[in-house]
Amino acid sequence: QNKSDLTSTYFSNGSLMFFLSGSGLGVHTSFARSFSQKSHGKVGAKLSTGNAEFEITSSRILSAHSKGNVTLSFGVSGVRLTIRYDRGGMRYVVPFSLTSGMSVGATVVGGCIPALVNYMFSRVMKPYYERRIARQEFTLAEKLIEARKKAKMQMEIMSKKAELNVKQAKEKYGLVVLRARYGYRLHEECDWRDVQAPSLEKLEKLEASRPRLPSDWDEPEDEEEEEEEAEEEVEEEIQDQQASTLQVYNSHPPNIDVTTQLNFFSKEDSLELHGGKSKAQLLGFYNPCLGKPCVQPELYIRYQLASWVYEITVDDIEPVRLPSHRATL
Repeated sequence: QNKSDLTSTYFSNGSLMFFLSGSGLGVHTSFARSFSQKSHGKVGAKLSTGNAEFEITSSRILSAHSKGNVTLSFGVSGVRLTIRYDRGGMRYVVPFSLTSGMSVGATVVGGCIPALVNYMFSRVMKPYYERRIARQEFTLAEKLIEARKKAKMQMEIMSKKAELNVKQAKEKYGLVVLRARYGYRLHEECDWRDVQAPSLEKLEKLEASRPRLPSDWDEPEDEEEEEEEAEEEVEEEIQDQQASTLQVYNSHPPNIDVTTQLNFFSKEDSLELHGGKSKAQLLGFYNPCLGKPCVQPELYIRYQLASWVYEITVDDIEPVRLPSHRATL
């Protein structure tokens, strides 16, 4: 039914709209509330000449790219239940017409369905997503630690050549990199100390809460015991490594010191790094922003040329050519 808006008013968590349709003047109002960062609810009412309709909507963010929505509409025209699923740029809508007229029983049934769906999600889907996220976080932490160890070994190999380049540049009053950091939050000074290994405690608790499937019941007990012993050995090795290190980072640092690496790449009076690809692919580099899609790493360089000191910050794929007219004193 065609309708035209006369006036609309929006207020905190709600809206009020007057419209004119074929049946006459009407009003539509709604109120929304957030129960959590991922769960939202909305109540709405539409009143017009000869018609009255109420809506209850429950929506939940299922993942980073998907969202579920259940709407119960009941009024003079009947009771309808609409299930909507959004995934990326696609939207799937499944409407159900419970009755063609007002029915208390159909309204109660329609109201119980969203509650049942929410209960099933909280008991089945939510723990599944929590376990998946915990596994992803654990795997990502291991990848970062491995990349850090590899870059540190490369830096140690590059250090002698870097020291020689610095010595030659100072003798000829050339270009010397005084400080360089790669990553984000570049104002924080981070060194190359070890990073604490990821803990298996959270992942084990979530896995222990997972419902046992028939396929799990068929596993031999000796295999389960072997897996438990292997996990205990891994935990003991991690604890030994942590005990042998006096100072470690509890979480991965936001940036890395690449002063040695840039002095290795520098010449007596210049430094050039090609652009078009991430600097994490350079020797002695790795991306400390891995797993943070909203954060792009940057490169900060503070260098000395003759008796002057300059500094510059460039994007990850931007080329570096020093000396640069963009550098500031």
